[in-house]
Amino acid sequence: MFYYKFTANFIQGTISFYLQLHSSKKPIYKGGSQMKHFLIFSFLIISTIFSLNNNTLAQMQSGHLYTMTMIPVPNNDIQDFLKFFETDAKPMDAENEYILSEKIFTHAWGPQWTVCIMAEYKDWEGFLAANKKSDELFQKKYPDKTVQDEIGKKWGGYLTNHTDAIVMDHPNLTK
Repeated sequence: MFYYKFTANFIQGTISFYLQLHSSKKPIYKGGSQMKHFLIFSFLIISTIFSLNNNTLAQMQSGHLYTMTMIPVPNNDIQDFLKFFETDAKPMDAENEYILSEKIFTHAWGPQWTVCIMAEYKDWEGFLAANKKSDELFQKKYPDKTVQDEIGKKWGGYLTNHTDAIVMDHPNLTK
């Protein structure tokens, strides 16, 4: 979907540039060969994008989408964070039909993160629907803006330096 939007914007920009070149009283370019090269280059870029898009779509259709959120929770706060996740986040995520599964990991060895949350979605549309549903569930559970702000102050600080990864699985390569 991103490639289609990017290509549409690229084509619109190319047409706009072309019209600007020909509507200006003072030519922006010297000679027609530059425009010819620009259009050929544009065609090659668009062809490459569509080629990549077909391969990407084929790969994306092969498996589910996963998000992995790595959160740097200080070691002395991990138990509080896990308790919060169990009592607040987990019940809301359980109500979210677009989240197929979810796992939470704590750091054993490796990079700087201390907590990793991995969630599974059917596809990109499922991921977007899950985010929308999560927002609705949060608003329903905490309708009071003051409570939302308190939660944000207490737990939002951990997200300041978090990292996210969105990945696809390949069932045909899975044990």
